[in-house]
Amino acid sequence: MWWGRGDTSRLGEEEKLTLEHLRRLDETGHLTTLNAQQAAAATRAVAFFGQWESMFRLATSLKNVALLVGALLALYWATEGWIIEKIAEIVTRGGQ
Repeated sequence: MWWGRGDTSRLGEEEKLTLEHLRRLDETGHLTTLNAQQAAAATRAVAFFGQWESMFRLATSLKNVALLVGALLALYWATEGWIIEKIAEIVTRGGQ
């Protein structure tokens, strides 16, 4: 068994219990190690899905920006430009 039976006297009760669970998983075959080719394939898969996750996040960000711009345009349309005039008035008055 590759978990060994080393010195566990320094481990706390929780660590001993976790180690015992890991040993039991190894003995029953529920826990296996990957060879170099399997590890490389798993790494490539994680990187591939990470790229897709980044694309989904970018799409979500673009959607949020589009919603913000749409809301601002709707506000401008609903006030018939009044809000732009008030902002310009505040800006020019503040500069004097």
